Amino acid sequence: MVGFSLTLPVTRFAVPAFGAEIAGPGRSLVAVLPAAVLLIVLRRPLLPPRDCLAAVAVVALGSVVGFPLLTALALRSVPAGHAAVAIAFLPAATAVMAVLHARERLARRFWLWCAAGTLLSAGYLALDTGGGPGIGDLQLCGAVLLCALGYVAGGVLSRRTPAWQTTCWSVIVASPLVLTLVLVSGRGMPADVTPVGVLAIIYLGLGSSLIAFFCWYRALAIGGIAKVGQIPLLQPLLTMLFAALLLGERLDGWTVTTGFAVAATVLMAQRTREAPTAPDPDLP
Repeated sequence: MVGFSLTLPVTRFAVPAFGAEIAGPGRSLVAVLPAAVLLIVLRRPLLPPRDCLAAVAVVALGSVVGFPLLTALALRSVPAGHAAVAIAFLPAATAVMAVLHARERLARRFWLWCAAGTLLSAGYLALDTGGGPGIGDLQLCGAVLLCALGYVAGGVLSRRTPAWQTTCWSVIVASPLVLTLVLVSGRGMPADVTPVGVLAIIYLGLGSSLIAFFCWYRALAIGGIAKVGQIPLLQPLLTMLFAALLLGERLDGWTVTTGFAVAATVLMAQRTREAPTAPDPDLP
């Protein structure tokens, strides 16, 4: 979560110099060469086999292309701290998709705590935006849905293949689409590139696109997609802290209180057990 929590504040440094297309999905191009080298050194195939290709494509679309692009676009109009709380909807979306796609069974108490965290986030957004979401909030909603799809696909695939391999494959598979998106955007080499902007792109490419996902998909595979998927509710706390430290954004009491309240819901959700499996009527 520390790696992901730095993503939004660091993206704010990269967008002015490189644009949303490069600072968003384009950052994964930085990770393509290290990912390929890692696969070659460890003697793994550069491309996924046919039975894994569909899942890798979903991971690439959601986590490598869709989420970074839409969050980078949203950060043009909303503060990083606001975006962090908006992304707190991600765990609820991940839980729903884990049930639908991964067939996970969850206790009723889990859904109560999940709903509580989601409602807290929704209330914060309604008050913070005066009750009417802007274009940035709509972009963040799209980012959440695509990212949840990527999380579930990556978590399921990482039960069969190593998490780092899933991540490397998704970066490589997404690279043609990402490169096309960057070229079509027509954004050439900007004149206002700064050392800070370059360091930001390097971190987003290696830290956010590779290393953080190595750990994340492994955790989803081990602990269950829906339950581990609630941990990003803790992300707003860290992101707001990093936004205050790195960007000088105002860390008001209402935002901090909401962050702590949402964090409490994820801790309670983690303590719930899986729902018991219904007995098979055909068995004696």
